[in-house]
Amino acid sequence: MNLEKSMKRRLVASLLMTILIAGIAVGLALYYLLPAHWFRWYPLIPVFFMLLGFTMSLGMNYYSKREPRKIIAAFMMMRGIKILLTAVGILFYYGLVGEMMTEMLLVTIGFYLLHLFVETYLFYRFEKATKHIRSSNA
Repeated sequence: MNLEKSMKRRLVASLLMTILIAGIAVGLALYYLLPAHWFRWYPLIPVFFMLLGFTMSLGMNYYSKREPRKIIAAFMMMRGIKILLTAVGILFYYGLVGEMMTEMLLVTIGFYLLHLFVETYLFYRFEKATKHIRSSNA
């Protein structure tokens, strides 16, 4: 089980580092290469997805310990929560700030898709490795 715990930490760190690196790269590209499309609220988007990734991984960790048979249902539920929170964030931005909506929407959708892809890939790797570990211990 100790190997499983260290694997979870590495996968969560991989997700967070991917979002951080993408956030810095996109931020630099917007600021220096496409300054007309830079919006001052941009840094909140990568921070939002990093916090979302961290809290979602805590939820998945909870379910993997308490209800391992329901892990797929929990994963899909977390995806639903993620899209709902992202939509609420976009609506808040529109209501409170409302400037440069096209840029904000494109960047948010890009980060959402990146987060979705990386999270799915890491979940697949974790489940595959966990099954291998469990089958070798049995």
